[in-house]
Amino acid sequence: KHSEIKLNAIHNVTLTSKEEWTNDSKFGNYFKRNNYKTYLILGASSEIALNLINKLLIDGNHVIFASRSLNKHKSDLETKIIDNKSYSTQISFLDLSLDYTKQLNDLCENDIFIDHIFYFSSTPINSDLNSHMNINYSRYKLTIDTLLPKILSQQSGVFSYISTSALSKYIEDWDSYIASKAAAENLNLRLDNKFKQYGLRFSNIRLPLVDSNFSKGFS
Repeated sequence: KHSEIKLNAIHNVTLTSKEEWTNDSKFGNYFKRNNYKTYLILGASSEIALNLINKLLIDGNHVIFASRSLNKHKSDLETKIIDNKSYSTQISFLDLSLDYTKQLNDLCENDIFIDHIFYFSSTPINSDLNSHMNINYSRYKLTIDTLLPKILSQQSGVFSYISTSALSKYIEDWDSYIASKAAAENLNLRLDNKFKQYGLRFSNIRLPLVDSNFSKGFS
């Protein structure tokens, strides 16, 4: 006699192509999947983000500088970071003061392999709870929801959320700020468990207080 056995399983398939990405996007012909990485920096106008961008450019990477205050900080960026003209072919700009979701969707439609997304966007410490949750959590989740299909199609990519070491301390009147950061960290932990098998990783980076305008008065 023969027995019928049914198996319930998940079959993971990875598709690869030897063809290079096309380069007819509005971001220029320098975005290829070659010997460098492309970084999307959200909230890129912060002092820590600018230092990271500087290091990435020096190391030969490509950066998409995304900010809600792009016009305000673009000239500063060009004088502080792009003092070497060769950097101008390594960086592009994304104005997030416009329709946020549309800007990210337009980015996804371009043939750009995005290796790493850093989310620096944050609210001032003295903001109310709704403002903290809107930018520090809800906007980050919207970013993931919008970019996730593209990053999944790549079968590779990292989302890094810039958090704070204050989560493990007690600092008076920081409750709303810390609650929003904790919510985003928890989201990352759960998403990492779900998607790491597909080549995606979600990380939390807890920064200490540093010598910046954001941290002044909180030493």
